Amino acid sequence: AVLVGYAPGPVLIEDNFLESGGETIFVGYGHFGNGDAIVPTDVTIRRNHITRNLAWRGVFLTKNLIEVKMGTRIRIEGNLLTNAWVGSQIAAIVLSLRTEINCHLCPPSQPQAELRDVTVTNNIIKGAAMWIDISGIDASGYQDQPNVGGGKWPATDLVVENNLVFDLDPAVWGAGNYTSMALNGPYKRVRVAHNTIVTTQPYGTGLTTVSVAGQIEGLRWLNNVMTLSVTCFSEQMGSHLAALTKT
Repeated sequence: AVLVGYAPGPVLIEDNFLESGGETIFVGYGHFGNGDAIVPTDVTIRRNHITRNLAWRGVFLTKNLIEVKMGTRIRIEGNLLTNAWVGSQIAAIVLSLRTEINCHLCPPSQPQAELRDVTVTNNIIKGAAMWIDISGIDASGYQDQPNVGGGKWPATDLVVENNLVFDLDPAVWGAGNYTSMALNGPYKRVRVAHNTIVTTQPYGTGLTTVSVAGQIEGLRWLNNVMTLSVTCFSEQMGSHLAALTKT
């Protein structure tokens, strides 16, 4: 539906009904082959209904409702997101630092790419297997090689607050065991606060609501309400839950 690529900004996407099989809103499609790419800046996505047609399920390729691969000063605010079933990707919203859509084709270094100062607030998400997936570094095979395609990593200054999430059900909207929310480091200064997350049934084999992975510096988890969670946090990939107390 909407692609924000080479956009110095400001960019305003407001008061629309948006429906797409792929990423409905995609920010940060970049190709750095000539070294002069522009990282999207000052992007506001506000008061939109972002969805998919249920008749497309199992028929067409589907991805995320909102995906941000690179950008600075991005605000996702007051939107209604619906019908985010699992297709080629899992989460309704993805914030994931990537240097290129096919990163294995990138030149050796892409220092321009960054994901910084992103706020997701006052949104309603209804009908999903996973509502948000945050990844702080390029996940296209370069996690252990930060100077190869990794850009300005890790992601920094991300805020997720005051969102209402319901009809979150991996059995209805997914095809396997997922967590309702994934926080995949490394990243710095992430605030998750005052969100209400209502799951229809427990998640995964370990009944996990939130998966935390990778190196974390400055994760603040404050005043969130979650239902049907036996194991609230699941550690993976050598992460340390002690980081939750670090500010």
